[in-house]
Amino acid sequence: MKWPKPKFIDSPYYVSAPGGGWGYLKPGAPAEIQKEFKEYTEYDEHEGIEEVKKLTEDDII
Repeated sequence: MKWPKPKFIDSPYYVSAPGGGWGYLKPGAPAEIQKEFKEYTEYDEHEGIEEVKKLTEDDII
């Protein structure tokens, strides 16, 4: 699932992590920013998928 750029990225409360991973929020971040940050960082696009099959050369036609 593709989501639009989250608002918390431009927030003065957001500190990005080196290497491009999720950073963290500084203390005092508004509840709306905290909620959005939590939703983005905890989202699992594979949730509900029981098994992800790794393709092999035999699977490719």
